Amino acid sequence: MGRIVKEKDKTWGAGLKELILTPTRIEGHLTVKVVLEGKKVVEAFTSGTMYRGIELLMQGRTLADAVFLASRVCGVCSLPHSLASVTAMERALGIVPSPAAIILRNLMTYAYLIYDHILHCCILTGPDYAPPHGVIENLKWGEGKVFLEGLKMQRKALEALAIFGGKFPHSTSIIVGGVSTDLDPQKLFAFASRLKEVKKWAMEVMIPTFEKLHEKYSSELI
Repeated sequence: MGRIVKEKDKTWGAGLKELILTPTRIEGHLTVKVVLEGKKVVEAFTSGTMYRGIELLMQGRTLADAVFLASRVCGVCSLPHSLASVTAMERALGIVPSPAAIILRNLMTYAYLIYDHILHCCILTGPDYAPPHGVIENLKWGEGKVFLEGLKMQRKALEALAIFGGKFPHSTSIIVGGVSTDLDPQKLFAFASRLKEVKKWAMEVMIPTFEKLHEKYSSELI
């Protein structure tokens, strides 16, 4: 969350506060600076200054290399980067994946989205609403019930993804033209059983927790 670094600043004048926020939880490459007059934002600035050079790494590489290099943009959301890369190349070349390949990519994407929602809600932002700043005890970093169970459940979702993706992060089965795995019945059963467990937990634990959070803070929503 943000931290107030200056109560009064000669640049901004008396009665103004400068608030620096670093909302990017994983890598911290984005900074937001706002100037407040009471609760009113009077100035705002953003900066994202880290250069990764992924585009330069792509130059002169094969199509197969490009998919795996693109996934290295982020270890948390590597699958969407792989899919974006492979989709761009397929459209450029006029390649249409088979229906089975599209189904498998979609299954991996669904598992990823479930993992990502749990990660975001329970692990990355949830603790901000736990004591000492919030009221949801179960989201407390490192010890809250929902926090700890969220760690296990996001892993379950990633296990499901890896059944077809080969591994996570940087899944290996997404290739130009399709996927390098198949719709095996045993794999489908293993995939579904893991997500069934995650769904049960989400319905019984995660969603009620965030409904409670919404009730607590709904009056503050703009």
